[in-house]
Amino acid sequence: MSHSKDIVFVDHEKSFKDGVKIDGYDAYFVDNFEGSFGHCTYKGNRLLAENIADAIINKYFLK
Repeated sequence: MSHSKDIVFVDHEKSFKDGVKIDGYDAYFVDNFEGSFGHCTYKGNRLLAENIADAIINKYFLK
């Protein structure tokens, strides 16, 4: 039995690129791991959480 219809994928790349362009890298990341991303600051974690919440709301509650 497949439950793939219940999986929600959230792509954060555009949100982070837009945010970094406005507020700078250090606003969203505390380090630069592997040269392309890092561990998030409070603001970065908040961006992740808001994107995930929006995706869940749109998928399951605003049908």
